[in-house]
Amino acid sequence: MAKADNKNGFSYTMLMLLTDVQKLPDIREDDCNNEKYRDLQYYFKTIQCIIDLNAPVIDFENDNTELIRESINNKIICNEELFGFTYFISSNPNFDYSWYYLRRKINDFQIFLFDVHTFFCMVLKDINKIILRQSEFKDVHFIFHDLLDVKIIDSPPFVHSTINWEKFNQITKVKKGYFITAKYDEDTLLSFSRNKNAQIDLFLDNLFKIRQLNNKSSTFN
Repeated sequence: MAKADNKNGFSYTMLMLLTDVQKLPDIREDDCNNEKYRDLQYYFKTIQCIIDLNAPVIDFENDNTELIRESINNKIICNEELFGFTYFISSNPNFDYSWYYLRRKINDFQIFLFDVHTFFCMVLKDINKIILRQSEFKDVHFIFHDLLDVKIIDSPPFVHSTINWEKFNQITKVKKGYFITAKYDEDTLLSFSRNKNAQIDLFLDNLFKIRQLNNKSSTFN
C-alpha cells in the first residue's frame, strides 16, 4: 500500500503502521474469552485485511481511481472462500436464505475497502509530511478521525501509531475524508478537516505558530 518518501530518504510505510498497531491492549487472563476481547481480535484481522489488499498506491498527481477499484474488485471476486461463507450464512433460516442479498452486500464491501484504502493512503502521505517537520512538533500527537493516534518520537521511524480500538467503527466513516486533531498531552491545539483537495501543509504551518506562542507563554510564566 502507500509509501511516501521524505527529503531524508526515510518513509513510513503500511508495514511499519501494521507493526505499530498489532499490539492489542493488555487483557486480564479471565477476560480472554469475553466478547470485547474477541471483538479486538476481529478488528485487528479487519485491519490486516485492508493492509493486505496490495492495491496500487493512490497517485495524487494522476487519477488512478479506476485501477485501484479494479485491483480491489479482482481480489474479492477471486476469493472463493468469501462466496462460500456468504452461501453458508444464507443457508441459515434466520437469514431467510437470502444469498442474493449477501452477494449484493459484497459490492458494498468493495466500496468500503476502496474508501478505507484511500484513507490509509492519505494518512500515510500526511504522516510523512509530519515526519519532515518532526522537530517542530516534539511531544505532539496527531489523531486521525478518532481512530489512529500518531505520536512524534525522537528516533526512526520518528512516529509511533496506535489504534483507538474503542472507536474502531470510525473506519466506516471515512468516505468523504477525515479530520485530524493535534494534541499536546490532553490539550487540543488545532483541528483540520482533510479531503483529497485539502492539503495538510497549511494546517502544519498554523500548528507550528501555535506551538511557538505556547512556548513563549511558558517562558514568560
